[in-house]
Amino acid sequence: MLHISRRETGQRFSRRALSARAVGFTTAVMSLSFALTCGAFAANGKSANRKADAHGAVAAIAPAEIAGRWSGNYYGHGSHHAGCAGSGCTITLDISACATGWCGVRVKDDGGCGGVGMTVITAEARPNAQKFTGKLDLVPGAEAYTIEATLWKSSDEPPKRFINMIGDTGPELRFMRRSFPFEAALSRLGDATCVIDKPVS
Repeated sequence: MLHISRRETGQRFSRRALSARAVGFTTAVMSLSFALTCGAFAANGKSANRKADAHGAVAAIAPAEIAGRWSGNYYGHGSHHAGCAGSGCTITLDISACATGWCGVRVKDDGGCGGVGMTVITAEARPNAQKFTGKLDLVPGAEAYTIEATLWKSSDEPPKRFINMIGDTGPELRFMRRSFPFEAALSRLGDATCVIDKPVS
């Protein structure tokens, strides 16, 4: 017959009680930590929303702000890693309203007006950016790119305006790809002079 002393029984109950207290304490700490973390995320989210709202109120962009002369470097499939620069990597467009939305006339190196190289329509509007979608004919006779152009402006006073473009071959822009056949970063130089209602050569 197994005999268990009162002392041994008391030790077993004491260990069980201590274990239960430890589990309870750990659960309470985890619950408090979770609550504090959720509160911190909520506070950060509200703060970020307030900043976004304030930034959006300052940097609201009208689609018509795409009008003007824009120039900058363009790249394709990693050419920016090779330090692409010079006239061979530069594109200049005079953008103005046209029957199909917004048209960009290619500006030649000598300042003359070339043919229509870009046609886009107004797309998604965001608090601090305006998107456009359409086609870019970089080289006459070559396959046109399907592009998305994002117009945005800096927080400077007066603000500076920029257009970032990404382009893909084919009928649609495949956003899942890691790089695009065409990318460009353009800055606004001034008003457009090669507008669509003028004869081009």
